[in-house]
Amino acid sequence: MTTEQVQELIGIAGSLTQLVGCVMLFALFGLLQRRARRTYFGLWTAAWGAMTIAMASGVVRRFVRQSELLPSAWGATAPTPVLPAMYQLFKLAAIFLFVLGTLQYVRGRIPPAALRTWLPMLALYAVTSLLVVNAPRELIVWQTPVTGTLLGFAGVCMLVGLPPARRTLGTGAAGVMFSLNALLWLVYLPAFGQATGTLALLPASDWLDMLVRYNSFADFLLQMFLGFGMVVVLMEDAKREADDANERLGLTLREMRSLAHTDSLTGCLNRQGYLEMTAREDLRSAHGTVVVVDLDNLKVVNDRYGHSAGDELLRHAARVLRSAVPASASVFRWGGDEFILVLPGTRAAQAQPMLEAAILEAPPVLLAAEDAHCMLEASVGAAEYASAAELDTVIRHADRVMYAQKQRRKRASGSYAITAAS
Repeated sequence: MTTEQVQELIGIAGSLTQLVGCVMLFALFGLLQRRARRTYFGLWTAAWGAMTIAMASGVVRRFVRQSELLPSAWGATAPTPVLPAMYQLFKLAAIFLFVLGTLQYVRGRIPPAALRTWLPMLALYAVTSLLVVNAPRELIVWQTPVTGTLLGFAGVCMLVGLPPARRTLGTGAAGVMFSLNALLWLVYLPAFGQATGTLALLPASDWLDMLVRYNSFADFLLQMFLGFGMVVVLMEDAKREADDANERLGLTLREMRSLAHTDSLTGCLNRQGYLEMTAREDLRSAHGTVVVVDLDNLKVVNDRYGHSAGDELLRHAARVLRSAVPASASVFRWGGDEFILVLPGTRAAQAQPMLEAAILEAPPVLLAAEDAHCMLEASVGAAEYASAAELDTVIRHADRVMYAQKQRRKRASGSYAITAAS
């Protein structure tokens, strides 16, 4: 076997290696795209598919030439230059799809000019190259300006076209690999130009000759690294989406938890909120006062003006109570017309008169639907607790104090302050 035959076999092995690499990447991208369903990744998947067809055409052409099944795979004796045409068209299509996928990822859309202008120009360029070349290697000379420019453009988009928040390891790796592929193709211009005699930019040298013979191995390595970078971009994108979904889920759960602990009418905490509060470690050893507040005139308002007016009175009472206590206090709607306030670190002798004064000084609430004003009337009972474990017992004691006050108020006055609006 001559040296020329050995070199040809090594070249075929390189082409087969590159083809296998493209097939593996196309299969991997296809599997990932079925799960991910990203537009940009679908375009990259199609690009690897087009690259696979182009590489397969090149490999078949080399085998046909070696097996001497045809006098020439490119010439007058061949019916049509099908294989070189497939190689050129699908190779340029793959590069174009790489750029479209990158633009879709970076900008969220494909510029109309890319399809309206770039695509026809690229197709015209590919057809022109097929008409004027005399040998398959000359196609690579024609590919280099377009491929180098487009891959370089994709690299720049990935490296500097993204906002800082979206610049990640994956986008950096993909951008670098796009750029290195672009540089390699720019080196191919003088190498293949010299080998084909179409473009003598550099003097003949052994390294240019080796690059022409074994370029498939260099292409294989950079393509594998490029595919790896693209997969990392997809994984990071999926993780970012999962993190966003988890954050939204967390917010929803917190909102649902807040709703579960909050009375929908008054905005005060409910009995579930009370249980949650008593379970907190920082309150278990705290001391303070429990105050029970019961509205005296809610039933009268409900009977005279309806439950919507009674609801407005309840909301007014909740606003008055919350504004009268410090931020450390908790206000609960215990049910019906009863509220419970827990004031850590406060004495009963201080809490009861403070709330009685707040209720007495509260402005009347306007019952808008009935065009009437209603004063806030409530009875108050307070009792002190030494720890959260005593709260249930202390609430019952404060409740008895409140009912004792209510009975005194009923004996003192049998009417409620509901006056016509002026």
